[in-house]
Amino acid sequence: MNKQRVMAVGAAVVLVAVLAWLFWDTPAKNAQKPVNPQPAATPLVGSPGAFFGATVELPQRSIAEVAKIETDAQSEVDRLWPHVRKGEPSAAERAKVRVEWVNFSVQHPDNIYIPNEFKPPINAAEEKAVRQQLDDTTALVAKQAAQKHRDRFAQPSSGEPAEVTEQQARDSGITPEQQRNFFNYKIKELESRIQLVEFYVNSDDLGASKKTAAKKELIVWKKELEELVQTRAQVPNS
Repeated sequence: MNKQRVMAVGAAVVLVAVLAWLFWDTPAKNAQKPVNPQPAATPLVGSPGAFFGATVELPQRSIAEVAKIETDAQSEVDRLWPHVRKGEPSAAERAKVRVEWVNFSVQHPDNIYIPNEFKPPINAAEEKAVRQQLDDTTALVAKQAAQKHRDRFAQPSSGEPAEVTEQQARDSGITPEQQRNFFNYKIKELESRIQLVEFYVNSDDLGASKKTAAKKELIVWKKELEELVQTRAQVPNS
């Protein structure tokens, strides 16, 4: 019996020693354990890599490379779609436009679409005549619009209202001189438009499709010009 008790006590001592070794922290064990003073943070919704892992960093371009890419792209846009170009024209483009206006003004010095900087100065009498022509044209256009408005509501079933007749013009206080000024301006404007389009049709700046469309417009405008000249000839002298 005493022998069995001694063996039991010895086994208990060995078990206690083993447990003490397992749970007792030693410097060697502490040196092997990785230290993590802060717990891992939970990824926030919307943060990079929250759901799909770390994001792949794209190669960064220098400012010069980005500027060159934008310039090349803009040059291609200007070539394909010049009407939607971005930014101001370059100095070379402005110089080219100035040369074109100079050449055009030499061929058609009386064209009304020529900018003032390319026109010779006019005297006071010429300036007064131009202003009077514009005033007469504006007055007659306004009276025509008012007459058409009255005709449209007075005779709704008669179709398109007719142009202002000679008698209607006299009744409204428009003189023959004002009528001639009106037709002179209309003819001058149409002639200037035709000259300007013909100038660009003969240049290399328009593509084939635009030249075809412009030539069709020229046919219509020249027909209108003939009609205006014939109508002006019917205006009495007094």
